[in-house]
Amino acid sequence: MTFRLAAVRAGLELRPGTSPPVLQRIARFTKAAPGHRFDLIRAYLRLFGPATPKQVAEYLDAPLKEVTARWPEDVVEVTVDGEARSLLATDEKALASAHAKGTRLLGPFDLFLQARDRATLVPDLAN
Repeated sequence: MTFRLAAVRAGLELRPGTSPPVLQRIARFTKAAPGHRFDLIRAYLRLFGPATPKQVAEYLDAPLKEVTARWPEDVVEVTVDGEARSLLATDEKALASAHAKGTRLLGPFDLFLQARDRATLVPDLAN
């Protein structure tokens, strides 16, 4: 997983229809400004939060110790199904005011289904 995330930041993508996979440069790719730092943990929390450090580490295929050492300071603790999780403080208001108005059907490879806490999104009714 980490390689896939790094490849995009390096301006590389997989060439469609190749086996074995072949990397190619992304057309019209522009580098980030000097000194710009992409924080994978914050990105994960923004997209999949609230989450635990363990969930982030598993998703990034990174050691839990490394994720914990880089855990953002501006998180708030929330409880999800009795488990303490972290959420970026800037996202707390949006989460608290969210109301479901319907059901969305997701395709089998939708990004939201790639998170490690898929059971929160799609509970297993057999249990």
